[in-house]
Formats: sequence, structure tokens, C-alpha cells
Amino acid sequence: GGGGRREGGMESISLDRLGLAQGLPQVRSARRGACLAVASWNLLASSLDRHPSPASPLAWAQGRLREFSTTWVPRLADFDVLCFQEVDAGMREDLCAVLARVGFDEADSVQCPQASKARKRAKQREEGIACCIFYRRDRFVCEAVDEWTRMVAARLHPVQGGDGEAFTVVCVHLKAGVSGGDARQRAAQVNRLVARLHKDEPTGRVVVAGDFNSTLGTSVRDDTVTDDDDDDDSSSCSSSSSSSSRWSTSSCARAMVASLEAAGLASAYQPWDKAFGPTFAVRGFADAIDHIWASRESFSPVALVGSSPRQLREITKRGLPMPGFPSDHLPIGCLYAIHSSAGAASSSTPLPSSQHPHLGAAAVAAATETNTTPRRRPESLEIAMEDLEEWKLICRDRAQVPSGTTGKAATKAAKSDQRETERAFLSLFTPEQRAFL
Repeated sequence: GGGGRREGGMESISLDRLGLAQGLPQVRSARRGACLAVASWNLLASSLDRHPSPASPLAWAQGRLREFSTTWVPRLADFDVLCFQEVDAGMREDLCAVLARVGFDEADSVQCPQASKARKRAKQREEGIACCIFYRRDRFVCEAVDEWTRMVAARLHPVQGGDGEAFTVVCVHLKAGVSGGDARQRAAQVNRLVARLHKDEPTGRVVVAGDFNSTLGTSVRDDTVTDDDDDDDSSSCSSSSSSSSRWSTSSCARAMVASLEAAGLASAYQPWDKAFGPTFAVRGFADAIDHIWASRESFSPVALVGSSPRQLREITKRGLPMPGFPSDHLPIGCLYAIHSSAGAASSSTPLPSSQHPHLGAAAVAAATETNTTPRRRPESLEIAMEDLEEWKLICRDRAQVPSGTTGKAATKAAKSDQRETERAFLSLFTPEQRAFL
């Protein structure tokens, strides 16, 4: 367990990562009413491991699997849902075997008759590196699974006689990279996620967890890192190549936050994320790029997973992975109190723009887009200069989409990403403004 403190009128409880096996059960037993414990962890795919030699103690097969099995599985065993990113085929088999022994099943489309047929195609596009969701079989039944590039969603229903209601959990691993194009792809991926949730999850009971590859605008550092780009030096992660790239990544981060908030989701770690330290650390760079968001009317954070300042200092100094921590990311987690649908407060009315101090005009428009009141015709079609500059960058990227000479698959994927980026950006504006652009 850990100490408590008040943040924004709410009593927060800090659960130390190294004491989860004792701390989480203690907090749960002290709570009244239904709870949901969710953890997320980018495990660092073995194919992306910076220590590929089988003899290395930091390679997955040699040492990291043993570290995960003997040290971390007991700490994660009391969670209800586990979301993992960067899991390749070999790691997936290991995870299923290890976690099955402590009561977890995978939300697997092969075993779920209502699963999407897109799983195989999505996994092929990601070359076998995927997101995985595990859930406690004594608490939930998996009703449906849907998977597409860099995301997997599972519809979980309480077992007969269990507490709580059905909900959807989404595990995400957004595009990595520091360029403006990478940031725009992340924004497009979040917009696509929100659109899918709006269509497929009418109850609005959603938890989204994973590696966003962005601080979502909450950090003093740059907003992105390249945690899976082997040819990037980690020291370059804290700077962008140009002022336009720096603006582009930060504006896209604000748009991502606006889209998530517009979908009725709230971050578990805000406003505590700086106090809880980084979630990704390599030698020379560390920042918080992993997040958990959940429907604000259905889930309230009770306790958050973190580390002591002393642990964080050692981690950021040495870099990950290191003995005791088998990935270049740290696990994050949240214990939520569950609210029944009947007693849930409505979140359809968005916050006024004065309560969105970190969002630009376009992002505020996206955050308020779910209001049921018809949008008034703008008095002016004026568009901020920074938004015009962003649209110029997007159009420039369109002209640089590779031709068919690079291969049909690569060309099709690039064109699809470009279309998603354009839709994501234009969705932030009114029809009149879109026509003007």
C-alpha cells in the first residue's frame, strides 16, 4: 500500500508497484461496492529487444520471462483485467500459459464465436506484434472481441451472480515517432477508436488502456517518444526536428485529449500523473506515455499504481529494462469504483471552454461536439493561423504518399493512413470551416 493525499477534492491512494501483491487486496477489502482493477503494460516485444542475444539476462526467453513469471505475475494476480502491448507470437504463448495458472483467460477471437474476422489481417499488418487482453475467468465472460491495427477490444460481462455490469475494454498501442506525421496518425487512430466505440458501445461503459506514445500534453518534455524505432537515438526523443513538428505533435495531443473527453472518458492519472512519475525510461530519456481512460459516469478512480521517488530516480538513471523490471515500460494500473447505470451522473454536457485550459480552439470544438444542442453557425469563418499551418503540413504529406512503385501493400497502407489523418483533422471543424479549408 501507500500513503493517501487529496487531489482536486478526491482522496487518492498510491499503490507501490513492488507491493501490489499486498496493497491491492487490502484496498479492495476496505471498499464497499463493486470495484474493477485494470493494469496495462508494454512488455517490449522480443523482436524489438535491445538485447537480442539468447544469453543476455535481459532477453525475453532467457531472463525477462522468468522475471515476469516469478516476480510480476503474483503482483498482477489480483487485478481483474490486464492489457499488454508489444506481444509477439512466442511471448503470447508464454503469457497464456503463465497467466492461466493464476486464473486469467485471454480475450481471444479464436475462442470467441462473435469475434471480428479482422483479427488475422490486423495481426499480419503488425507482423505478429499485437495487443492482448486477459481477464479473470471467475469474474467475467468474454462476449465479443474485435481487433484492428494497434488495438484490440473485448466486451466483458460479469459471470452469473457477479457484481457490476457489462463493459468494453480496449487495449491500444498507438503509432510511435516524433514527427508531425506520426502525431497526426495517433490522432487519427484515437478518432477511429472513438467512432468505433460510439457505434459498438451504446452504453458508454468503456475502459481504454495502453501505450499512447504521447504524454497527451501533460509533460514538460516533448510529447512523443520512439520506443520501438531501433534506428533512433533515445537522446533525440526530447527534441523535434522543426518548430512546425513541435507544434504539430502538441496540437495533435490536445486533439486526442479532446476526442477522448468528448467520448465521455476521463484519465485515471490526471491530475496525478506527474507525481506518479514516468512510465517509459531508457538511458537519457523518461516520460509518462502510458495511460488509462474510462467512462467518467461509470468508473471513479480509487487507487493508482506508482513507484517511490527513490525507485524512479534509479530507474531513470539506469534505464529500462533492468533487473527487477523486464521491460522498457513500467506497468500502470487503477482500481475503479463501479457506478451502476441507474445511478450514473450524466456526462453528455461538456465542460465550457474555460475549463479546458490546455485545449486550442479546434480541440475545444471537438470536445463539445457531443452536446445534444445543435451547433450554431459560426459568426466568422476565420481559422487560427496554427490550424492553417497544420493543414498545409497534412496536404504536403499527401503529396509525399509513395507511388505504386514501392509495392501495392505499402502504397495502400500509406494512402489509408493519409485519409485517416485528414478525416481526423477536418472533424475538428464545422462544415463551413471544412469547406473553406
